[in-house]
Amino acid sequence: MKKSCIFLLHGSRKPKQGEIEGIVESLQLADDMSSHIAYLELQEPSFANVLTQCKESDEVHILPLFVLEGRHVREDIPEITDELKREAPHINFVVHPHIGQWKLFQEMLNKKIKDL
Repeated sequence: MKKSCIFLLHGSRKPKQGEIEGIVESLQLADDMSSHIAYLELQEPSFANVLTQCKESDEVHILPLFVLEGRHVREDIPEITDELKREAPHINFVVHPHIGQWKLFQEMLNKKIKDL
């Protein structure tokens, strides 16, 4: 089974070059999983373009790296993903909760506050 993981970010007018790439490259992904970085705004590659690149995958995991649930998480990500689901029904798309909902994120903040 061929899997893809998309790390989805907002995008920035003044991005720090290589920052997210360095983080993603340091991750230990399974051998059968490819990783991709995508942006909803202001930067390339766009989320829609990266989804199109994953059409050969059997499963695509989308990890929205957003702290808060705003319009992008509520509307844009599901709309763009649903469009590709119609075009590629053979792919199992898994949209994970945004990072602000991860228990681990909350634990990390708690630890940081205790360390202050």
